[in-house]
Amino acid sequence: AEEEQRLKDAMERAEQRRLEIEQRTQQKMAERQAQIEKEREERAERKAKEAAEEQRRKEEKEQERQRLKEEKELERKRLQEEAEKEAHNQMLEALKKKEAKEKLKMESQKRQEERQAKIEAKAALKEKEMLEKEREKKEASEKKLEQERLKQQWREEERERKKQALKEQQAQQKELARQRQEEA
Repeated sequence: AEEEQRLKDAMERAEQRRLEIEQRTQQKMAERQAQIEKEREERAERKAKEAAEEQRRKEEKEQERQRLKEEKELERKRLQEEAEKEAHNQMLEALKKKEAKEKLKMESQKRQEERQAKIEAKAALKEKEMLEKEREKKEASEKKLEQERLKQQWREEERERKKQALKEQQAQQKELARQRQEEA
């Protein structure tokens, strides 16, 4: 009977130890899971902040671009008005000087001057449009490069996340294997 009691006590102790180990293992796993969750939340929060910051920068850049465009347009209009005014003044001056001359000659010269002014204005406008197109092309190219860079960055981060997840999975599997070995 004494032998039986000793055996029973030993079995109870072993069972108690097994339960303790199991409880510790579960506790460790729960802690690790909580840590992983916390890290994931922190990463997500960082990502959201970064995205918001990026969006804010983009909006600021767009506003600045729009402002500059409007300024340029106002300047172009002002210059055009000045050029038209100047051309008009020159024409009036020319007419005044040639009042004494024949009407036919005066009319002919007037037409010639108007044609020249139109050609020059057209050429100037064409030049401005060409420069504007080049600038827009350059901006589009820069935008495309920026998008590519962001895409690449996202791919790299995705790759890093997958690698990290695999590492964590392997670590958990190792830990489980070690615990099973201990229990065995």
